[in-house]
Amino acid sequence: MTDSRLPLAVAIAAVLTAAPSMGAAQRTGAPPARTAGGGDAAATVNARALVRAAPGGRRLALASQGARLETRSTRAGATQVVLDGYVHKSLLAGKRDSFPASIAAPSGAYLRATPASRGAVIARLDHWMGVHRLGTEGDWVHVQRVGWIANELLDRAQVAERDAPPRSPAAQTEVARGPQDVAGPTDSSGGAVEDPPAELPAATLTPSASTALASSPGGKALGTLSPGAGVVPLARERGWVRVRVEGWVREADLRLADSTMVSSLSAADLRADTAGTRGRVIRWQVEVLAFQRADPLRHDLAPDEPYLLARGPGDERAILYLALPQSLVEDAQRLPALTTVIVTARVRTGSSNPSGVPILDVMSLARR
Repeated sequence: MTDSRLPLAVAIAAVLTAAPSMGAAQRTGAPPARTAGGGDAAATVNARALVRAAPGGRRLALASQGARLETRSTRAGATQVVLDGYVHKSLLAGKRDSFPASIAAPSGAYLRATPASRGAVIARLDHWMGVHRLGTEGDWVHVQRVGWIANELLDRAQVAERDAPPRSPAAQTEVARGPQDVAGPTDSSGGAVEDPPAELPAATLTPSASTALASSPGGKALGTLSPGAGVVPLARERGWVRVRVEGWVREADLRLADSTMVSSLSAADLRADTAGTRGRVIRWQVEVLAFQRADPLRHDLAPDEPYLLARGPGDERAILYLALPQSLVEDAQRLPALTTVIVTARVRTGSSNPSGVPILDVMSLARR
């Protein structure tokens, strides 16, 4: 006769076997597995919507209207969604919190459905948002992050109705309608622009006549571009083109524009107050020792992330890691050893693991 207790014993063994792997996923910050009782497999965003780290938590991104997202559990009037797509490698930096990579773009980075500049925009990811790296395709990195969107901003047919309360006036704040919720331009009335600017291929252009360089479409003039000046187009919007231009100005004519920038901090200050100095912008004179790429032992740098091994600031002669954006890698590689440079950078950490060396995210680099 068959023992009726056998199926129960097998089921208990299966649960005990699975438990350690579930705990490991939570400890490493990996996206959680879909839980029973959550929403259906996917939902459509019915208005541009804030993506938060937790229901009612801090903002992570701005999801595009019409984006189709995988859904997981529901809680407190919100649904857990998966942001999964491609970001250009130049917009990624190293480890942040428990995530192996982060977004290094002050105005945000587009998450695209395909690894191409014309790929559909799934969301705009906020500066310093942590992401998981899933792979690379050419110049594009496949990334993923789990977040939460208010239920009423998702197609109701795709979300579990048990946790979808009627739309309330307070919930309207989750819809990105004003400039404070949009990582991008606004129209003349202050409302959100409905479509993100179209990105353009990087090809050098020049003005056909003297033209104003404006802070935004129709905005304040910053200067004048003359015929022959080379500009790289980045995006198009309402008859305007966002451009990048490089040139030279006299150092004596410049002053600090960022009120958070300080030159009085030392490397010792960064190590002594890692929490208080994180995110501060510094401008230091340092000596370059070598161009290197991070190995797995440098836990606060992404694997293979480019950086300069440097010494400074000034006479302090402390060892520093200067993490480089992709746009500065070639220039940094050409710097001879013992070259003195002026670096403007944002503090990633004042004491990296395990060496205790400060890590700075370089914003600009100039030979002295």
